[in-house]
Amino acid sequence: MSAIERGWHYVRKIFSEALILYKGGLFERIDKGWSSI
Repeated sequence: MSAIERGWHYVRKIFSEALILYKGGLFERIDKGWSSI
């Protein structure tokens, strides 16, 4: 595997994990917002 492929794989891994965390946090905030109404 070339350095570019390794770097791309690493970036994609970080990005997908960040996206999952972001979505999880987003839904948590929505739940808290609804429950406080």
